[in-house]
Amino acid sequence: MKLSNFGLSDMEIKFREDADLNVLQHASNADLRTLVKYLTRDKDGALRTSQQLLDQPRFKAAGEKLNQVWDLIAAELQLYGGNTVTNLFRRTGVTYREILLDVCESQSIKIKPSESIFDMESQLIEGLIGKLWDKLSPEQRKEFFDTIASNIANKDQSLADRIIQAIKLNPTIVYTTAALIAGPSGWAMLLQSIAGPAYEVTTPCVVHIAYIRRTLTEVNRY
Repeated sequence: MKLSNFGLSDMEIKFREDADLNVLQHASNADLRTLVKYLTRDKDGALRTSQQLLDQPRFKAAGEKLNQVWDLIAAELQLYGGNTVTNLFRRTGVTYREILLDVCESQSIKIKPSESIFDMESQLIEGLIGKLWDKLSPEQRKEFFDTIASNIANKDQSLADRIIQAIKLNPTIVYTTAALIAGPSGWAMLLQSIAGPAYEVTTPCVVHIAYIRRTLTEVNRY
């Protein structure tokens, strides 16, 4: 659901209180910078006409200190997940849970709405690996395999199936997988290609937030 420039560009964006997005207040500036890139630039680097974040006075004043405006970054994501006309009246978007469910549905990944955000993110990443595998270059496949090879068993399964099984058996692999997908090695562009135009913003953002959440979990900060 892409947000159009339907009279919203002159309005201050507002963060809708959402405990599932509070993780961003603990994220590094580098990780927030990546999230800003997904929200404001398309895969060719061009500025998104629908973005409002870069025009916000408080965002401009923060400069490189993005942790000071984590709520504006979260608010921009919430708006991308919402309906444009509805946003026009309430000036806020939808919750992260709604966005995550929407992304999963777009990829035909079945999850239960009652599950925890952490588990839902894990299932999304597991499902995306199956969809991404055929699009990966030999170098990217080797990078992925080398990263998690010690966790892969059952040589009779296809490599993609073995990776998915390894993810199920060892939740820490989701962290590694999310890190690779969210990283600078071209995976994010592949992710946008399978997401489709309507989800080319929210899909990589959700994966990156999953990565951030697991980064902080690894260091016991969240």
